Amino acid sequence: MQESPLVITYVTDPDLDEAGQRRVVREVVACAQVARLRIAFRLPDSTDEEVRVLIDWYSGLANADQLLPPLTHNRPAVTEAIPGGEAWLPSRCLRDEQAHADAFSVHSQDEARIAIARGASELIYGHVFASDSHPGESPRGMATLAAIAANMPNVTAIGGINEQTIGALGAIGIRRIAVIRAISRSPDIPSTLRRMEESWHAAYNEGRYEHG
Repeated sequence: MQESPLVITYVTDPDLDEAGQRRVVREVVACAQVARLRIAFRLPDSTDEEVRVLIDWYSGLANADQLLPPLTHNRPAVTEAIPGGEAWLPSRCLRDEQAHADAFSVHSQDEARIAIARGASELIYGHVFASDSHPGESPRGMATLAAIAANMPNVTAIGGINEQTIGALGAIGIRRIAVIRAISRSPDIPSTLRRMEESWHAAYNEGRYEHG
């Protein structure tokens, strides 16, 4: 079976309590055969030790080794302690010339250029669509996303991505997406992931045919 080009990152939902975090992460890990998956641990209200404990627990789950290496958001000390773990820093860290990370959040082409110059191997761009994480804020849309992706293939789109919107990303060739509530609030995570895969692939294949 050919490996899917789509990578889906589940970003931990900050509104969940510890039990909720573990339930959703466990269900996502159990879907290792459904999609190419990764967990990004973004827990702004937790301590480094709490995040470390959660990641240690995650690493012990069956099938966890079948997911891509996890991301940790804005936790340099935690990332250093995780074998194969990757660091994700917010865009404000780009103002610090000493800041380096595997991935940076970016909101513009200028930020993307700075992040790449700092050695980032991945950019996380958003919010692409209207999102509950950014109430009242206009989405940044796909034009800048497409422009960044033209020069940096490892761009992950984030913000408002669900079964209805993922196809638009597939149509322009975006192969990495990050999801929060479309997964964490789903009553059936495996089915949600399958439908997202199907919607993305249909749009991706059609776009590839149309644009060569």
